Amino acid sequence: MVSVEAILCGIDKKLDTIYQTFHRVMFGCGGKYAPPRWLWILWCAITIVRFVPATYSLWEDPLWGLVTKINQPWLSTLGFNAIDMDHILYYSISKVIIKATHHHWIEFTYRIPSLVAGFLVMPLGFAVFSRIGGPLCGTMFGLCAVLLPTFTLYADDARGYMLLVFSIIWALGLTPGLSERLHPVRLGIAYFLIGVSHGLGLILTGCFALCGCFTGSDKHARSIVFVNMLLTLPAFLYNIPMINKMLCFGHAMVNPEKHAMLQGFAFFPKWVQFQFGTPFFPYISFVFLLLMACGVIVVTRQSWKTGVSLIIFSSVLPVLFGITHVSYTLERYSMCCMPFWLWALCMGGTAIARHVRGVARYAPLAFGALLVTLMPALADYVRYPQQDYRETYKTILRNYPDQKTVFGFTSCYSVGLEFYARQYGLTYVALDSLEQLSGASWIQSPRHCIIVPSESDTRPAMLQWLKKNAVLIKKFKGTALDTWLYVAKDAAK
Repeated sequence: MVSVEAILCGIDKKLDTIYQTFHRVMFGCGGKYAPPRWLWILWCAITIVRFVPATYSLWEDPLWGLVTKINQPWLSTLGFNAIDMDHILYYSISKVIIKATHHHWIEFTYRIPSLVAGFLVMPLGFAVFSRIGGPLCGTMFGLCAVLLPTFTLYADDARGYMLLVFSIIWALGLTPGLSERLHPVRLGIAYFLIGVSHGLGLILTGCFALCGCFTGSDKHARSIVFVNMLLTLPAFLYNIPMINKMLCFGHAMVNPEKHAMLQGFAFFPKWVQFQFGTPFFPYISFVFLLLMACGVIVVTRQSWKTGVSLIIFSSVLPVLFGITHVSYTLERYSMCCMPFWLWALCMGGTAIARHVRGVARYAPLAFGALLVTLMPALADYVRYPQQDYRETYKTILRNYPDQKTVFGFTSCYSVGLEFYARQYGLTYVALDSLEQLSGASWIQSPRHCIIVPSESDTRPAMLQWLKKNAVLIKKFKGTALDTWLYVAKDAAK
């Protein structure tokens, strides 16, 4: 009879073979270290968990880009005549998948590129950071890749942020000065993937390489960095409109106080809170911030050029966001910085574990326990969609089976509402004024349902009138935005 240990050893050999093959594809050589068995088990468990929210309703932000881009000609999808300059790679892959599957399994197929990227970030990050800081550093990154709620959120988000993280980590692992070998072709591919995933990420990563993370005495390395610069410059020019919109420079000029550099640096705890905060442990983000600071010190002691580069490109976005007070987009745009932040975080945790006697053995357990404090956010991402359009329309058809038309407010959410209305054979009618809302076109119609996708983005006068003349049937919770379903009072009787 075959023992359990023999079965586990056989699985370990298979996993090691797969991992070494993956390592050769990404870096041209086998890996010196491999993830421990328990990390593989945890990775598989979280991957299975991520498949649950992958079937949930899509929400407005990715839907706007996906629906618009997929229905456009290929030149527009690739960014020419650009409607949305971000996530070109994601839109292109999704377009091919959707056409191949004939628009079946819409929610899942739109998320496939993010799911695959999120699936591969753990082994890739372990490979990169175990080479930079040793196997303990790689293990800590593996725990972050598996347990961070943000990674689960964006692995199930139908946008290119996980593709961006994957590509940046790969580029860091190939950057001269961090890599033992020079791989110009692979590095060029990595930078191309960053650029077509999100131009802002390419600017940060390319400038990081330019600012000193390379061997200055090696002519070949300098030529690679020069190529990076050439790749970065067009991306910067291409993304000037997006960067201007993101940071709202025109609006920020109205208030000169917003340009105080002190406000930017005072924003540091806030941006750490976005990624490493939880309401149950309000000060836990400062523990992560302390570990990052320790990691930056360690990296700077190893190479001052690398350390200074890490400081600059892990803080440039938070400072700019702090100066301009544009905090509502920080969570998603900070994914451009996440590989730098996790590098500092894991190096700091590794340094502390090595310098405290007897702690190194239990360091992964302690670090994992620290990440477990963030699990309430992960539970929300698994339990609730970001915005629940699908259940909203199911409720309408269940309660009013003869419904053919639904109403909603004209807003930035009209694309998603109209998209899901078509999926359920309904016609969506947008109301863009108080006159239309209070007129016979809705209140005297036999089709009584009206959807409010976001109260905060609804005109106060229209929302006030609706609450007086309609009845709230149900509120659909979302981790990004809640959705409210109202009916006219005569229909609620």
